[in-house]
Amino acid sequence: MSDIAALSSTANALAGGSTSDSRAALSKLTSDLDNFLTILTAQLQHQDPLEPLDTHEFTNQLVQFSSVEQAIQQNKNLESIIELNQNNMAISAVSYIGKEVSAAGKSNMLVNGKATFSYTLPEAAQAGTISITNQAGDVVFFGQAERTPGTHAFVWDGKSSSGVAQPDGQYQINVNAVNSDDQPISPSFGITGKVTGVEFDGSTAILNIGTVPVSLNSITNINEPEQDPAT
Repeated sequence: MSDIAALSSTANALAGGSTSDSRAALSKLTSDLDNFLTILTAQLQHQDPLEPLDTHEFTNQLVQFSSVEQAIQQNKNLESIIELNQNNMAISAVSYIGKEVSAAGKSNMLVNGKATFSYTLPEAAQAGTISITNQAGDVVFFGQAERTPGTHAFVWDGKSSSGVAQPDGQYQINVNAVNSDDQPISPSFGITGKVTGVEFDGSTAILNIGTVPVSLNSITNINEPEQDPAT
């Protein structure tokens, strides 16, 4: 019978596809398996006693049938594990809400006149500047950057270079630096802010710092937020 071979082929495909593809394949496999069992049972009931089914072929079919059953059960177990993992990830991601996190990135929120950035110089700089741009791409702040190698925090007070307070919102830091050979240095950047929400893109959790999306993989530090002083 070729039906059981087709079932085995479908079973093998379960391990290689996405979750949605696997579910579709599993549904088809289960349906085909039910049909196969119905046909096999009917053949056994109506076989010619003088010419029974070939024992070798029948044994092979039972072995393949057992493999298909195992594939179905393994797939169900795998889906259960995936679902449990996604639920745990969702619970973990939601627990970040209200926490202050540090993550890789250049964009951060200015909230109540404060936005915390960091930048890391891989080597000493001969000269360096910091610029802050708004969402329109306009430079609202320009200043001198640190020159020593390592990570440097930059807490922007939300004021322009001329001292004008900027509205709360999303801003981006940029650092231009050169080494002693006047060659450009490529710094890495980080941000710190309070998680205000969580979004899910398929099986991926995205934290929101205001309107700034941050992936869980980019989180480098987690802290309780600073408490406002009692008034």
